[in-house]
Amino acid sequence: MSYFFPGLWHLAAAMAFAFGLGTLGGDGAAFLGRPAFVIACVLGSSALFFIPDAWAKKGLMKFLHYPLPDWDVLLLGPASHRHWVTHSPLLSLLLLWLGARFSSSHALFASPVFADAACGFSIGLSSHLFWDCVSSRSPKIVFVPYWWALRPSLSRLYLLAGALISLFVALWFGASSLSFAPFLLKNYP
Repeated sequence: MSYFFPGLWHLAAAMAFAFGLGTLGGDGAAFLGRPAFVIACVLGSSALFFIPDAWAKKGLMKFLHYPLPDWDVLLLGPASHRHWVTHSPLLSLLLLWLGARFSSSHALFASPVFADAACGFSIGLSSHLFWDCVSSRSPKIVFVPYWWALRPSLSRLYLLAGALISLFVALWFGASSLSFAPFLLKNYP
């Protein structure tokens, strides 16, 4: 099965989210010109979906072909698709914690490149979770494959809540370059 069209829709959603975030700051395309943002956004939302399927099945290329939230398929098997860990805002929250905790003591976490990458990944993850929420007929968040998964209505709420949390993390990281957010913490130059 080709991932081309689902990947294209995930990328389109991510670009719409990124454009929307930039529009809040006055320039819709503000983030799309930053390489760290774009690379992290693509990895979080759609990955390199355009790689031909024959190449995508070999070695490490599999991990570049699928976006990070869908690595549950590669690591745990197809029955684990939409695993609660990979389809959650945990990685965005981890980036937020690292940025908030270590920005004053480690140059990496205080750099604009880290802020752009964390913002991009959070936007990509947010758009991926949102698109999974609205595009699937009956999404299931899997806790234990073949044994325990959330019902579709609760899965939609879970995905939507994760998308909103990741979006707020992206807003936090993007606040340093957006003029709309004086109420957010601005500890990135």
